[in-house]
Amino acid sequence: MKKEDFEQWLNDDSTDEASEKIEQEMMENLLEYRLKEQFKLRLQAQRLRRMYVKYSLILLALLTAIVLFFYKFNAPKTEATSQIFVPNTTTKNVESNVENEVKTKNLAVEKQVKMPILNSSKVDETLAKTATIPNFENNKISIEPLKNSQKQANLDTFQAKKGDTTWVYRTSDGEKVPYQSPQKYEDEVPNITVWDLSKKKLTDVPPSVWTFKKLEILSLNRNQITTISDEIGQLTELTTIDLSSNKLTNLPPTFSNLKELKKLNLRKNKFKTLPLVLTDLTDLIYLDLMGNRLKTLPSEVGNWILLRGLSLEFNGMSTLPEAFGNLKELTDLNLRNNSFDSVPTPVFALSKLENLDLSNNRLANLQVEIGNLTQLTTLNLSNNQLTELPEEIEKLTDLRTLNLRDNPISADEIRNIERLLPLCHVKR
Repeated sequence: MKKEDFEQWLNDDSTDEASEKIEQEMMENLLEYRLKEQFKLRLQAQRLRRMYVKYSLILLALLTAIVLFFYKFNAPKTEATSQIFVPNTTTKNVESNVENEVKTKNLAVEKQVKMPILNSSKVDETLAKTATIPNFENNKISIEPLKNSQKQANLDTFQAKKGDTTWVYRTSDGEKVPYQSPQKYEDEVPNITVWDLSKKKLTDVPPSVWTFKKLEILSLNRNQITTISDEIGQLTELTTIDLSSNKLTNLPPTFSNLKELKKLNLRKNKFKTLPLVLTDLTDLIYLDLMGNRLKTLPSEVGNWILLRGLSLEFNGMSTLPEAFGNLKELTDLNLRNNSFDSVPTPVFALSKLENLDLSNNRLANLQVEIGNLTQLTTLNLSNNQLTELPEEIEKLTDLRTLNLRDNPISADEIRNIERLLPLCHVKR
């Protein structure tokens, strides 16, 4: 459409066919013009987006390079070597000892073993009231270390050669201290309170352990230890010992000297009878005897008057002594995977029980005395031979979880139990 025709159409008020044709042609041209303008705008927007992405990537690369540059020149330098002391057995072989020291140092640099540092704190008389209740949901008592240790030790290197041992200790400040004997290095070695010797493939406890009189927490789990020396009685400040997953069959008489002991883990050992020396530890709070070969317990267990958590699972037990009812502070009791035909009578005297696990036994009935345990919040009776529960179960008003799986209990009986315990979750 020519410019002259367009101007003529603007000044023409006629409505003949020529004017209508010009109007239609003009509208088509205007539509084509608008489409072209929209296309140009979209093209410009696309170009702007590409430029934004491009320059953003460039800026990110520059920032990364700057960060790496500053990190390279300002990163703290770590100590590559640790001081290792090799004791001299004689004064004649000075040169050979120097060579051995150099070899040992190189070996320690190449194969340095770092153990996790446990935490501890002084256990006072109020621990029995403030300690955390162990979690029996995973069928074990957790022997967790206490917090806020003032002094900590870490075994970095252990070597045994012709009766000589080389130890390296790390203090809580990260300082590595060589040690030969407490008499010679009592100033250099701090008052160690925590020591972890787990998973070291030890067949015996290193004698040097007994020289640390201030030890409070000692972990020797997952080794192959068969006996414990009488010298353990010197560690009178011990509050927590983990001897689980070893091959112990007995404990020395001096074990009774550990009057401050609060937590003891003896699970997965080879005890056929309970060492009587344990019954002298009247301040025990948590005791784990899971996975041994105990068929019964001595009546002296009634001395554990402060005990709050006890695990006796996987022992093949069928009875408990009457004195077991003296454990009035017991809140967590695990008796799963044993051979009980009925709930041991002394259990019903434990009025503070909160968690009771009797699963995987041979229970054919549940006595009416179960109503005495009014503090129960969790009761596990799964994998037994129960067909019904007594009406006294309704006295357990605090019960929140009742596990009845794998029992020949009818659906009607389950509904009756749910009626008696409206606030309890019944697992079936």
